[in-house]
Amino acid sequence: MNNISAFLEWSKEKGIVSNASVKETEYAGYGLFSTRDATDDSEPFVSIPYDLILTASKAMTDAQFAQAIARTTEQDITSFATENERLVLCLFLIYCSFFNTNTPWQPYMAILPSIDLFKQSHVLFNPDLVSGTTLETSIRTKLSSLKREYDSLTHADDWLSDIQFDMYVWANCVFWSRVVGIGEDQEHATFSSMALIPFFDFANHSSESPNIRWQLTDKGMDLVPFTSIQTGEELLLSYGSKSNQELLFLHGFCIPQNTEPFPVSIPLLPFFNPVEENLAKIRWLKQVGVKPALTLLPHSKEDAFLERDSMTTMYLVVLDEESGLEISSSACENDEEIVLSLAGDAVDSLNALEAKVKQMDMFPILQLRVIVLLQDALEYHVTLIDTPSSTDSSVLAQQASIYRSEEAATLKATLDQLTSLRDQLMQHPTVLTYLQNA
Repeated sequence: MNNISAFLEWSKEKGIVSNASVKETEYAGYGLFSTRDATDDSEPFVSIPYDLILTASKAMTDAQFAQAIARTTEQDITSFATENERLVLCLFLIYCSFFNTNTPWQPYMAILPSIDLFKQSHVLFNPDLVSGTTLETSIRTKLSSLKREYDSLTHADDWLSDIQFDMYVWANCVFWSRVVGIGEDQEHATFSSMALIPFFDFANHSSESPNIRWQLTDKGMDLVPFTSIQTGEELLLSYGSKSNQELLFLHGFCIPQNTEPFPVSIPLLPFFNPVEENLAKIRWLKQVGVKPALTLLPHSKEDAFLERDSMTTMYLVVLDEESGLEISSSACENDEEIVLSLAGDAVDSLNALEAKVKQMDMFPILQLRVIVLLQDALEYHVTLIDTPSSTDSSVLAQQASIYRSEEAATLKATLDQLTSLRDQLMQHPTVLTYLQNA
């Protein structure tokens, strides 16, 4: 008996009632397919009992697993599970898949994607496929975060100390590609908001033509039709409106012509070069809570421009003593506070900086300086993204190529807007006078 057959038999024994068949698809592994005609008022296609909704609290009912987790924290394990759902579920996936293959959940664990499969099909194992993009930065940041968590486990006892980093990354990929936010349910208070649900996760995603939805009942969860469905038709859920950036990061695929825009970020620190001469500006930005990146927030893929706070940050980049900027420091409790003033007025936030800059006579000149810097930076990033990172022809590489093209298009749309604004500013009387006297 293969893993899928064993899982289906286990599902039936555990009380899952199904009017759907599980079949292989050409594009997404397995999927759910209707075994009957249905309308929006038909019986559920699948009913899953609460006992099979795997939450952090449910994982803690495994005594051996709970004992190992308890030794890593001084906190009550019930509270720990509630506050660390992702961590607990990821560790439970590892525990069941690699260290105790005799748990009641084994048939479910056996059908999950393997580490080797994710090494071929997930960008978290292949960040070079999106090199130069915002997504690469997100992936590197995520991997660093996972490595810190992983390192904290190497000093633990029992099986926790034998976890390999690939296992930890694998569990994170499984978790985020399958987790369902079911919300707090007062009647079943032991259940948390994040859950892994056997059988449910066979249902694939469609943003354009979903035909089923899930709903909680007093017995568990149902997959129900909300439109007419024919026998043999694939049953599709909507994960909600998601950009290709999010889909590739979490699920390993992109949707061609996906209209959902996504933010694009570029590093801020290169604008403060040389860093040694701009440390006070950098410290002030950190002091007021500014992240070290500039963000493009497109309304659509044809309308992308710099986020408001990012634009204000760029004003600080181009401001200098000649334009009235003064930076000093003052002692405060356990630290040194950076004091910034412009034209004699103290500035203690980005909003205050923006308001002050826009009142300045030389505001159009500052805008032009910012635009020139941004154009150079964005052109550089477009070059990085347009340059293929490898000759890989895998399915994942093809999906990554879709994403790279979309991010490049967002940057190019921003460049077009910057060019238009630059041309307008070049005709501004203040700019013309400044250039004549330069």
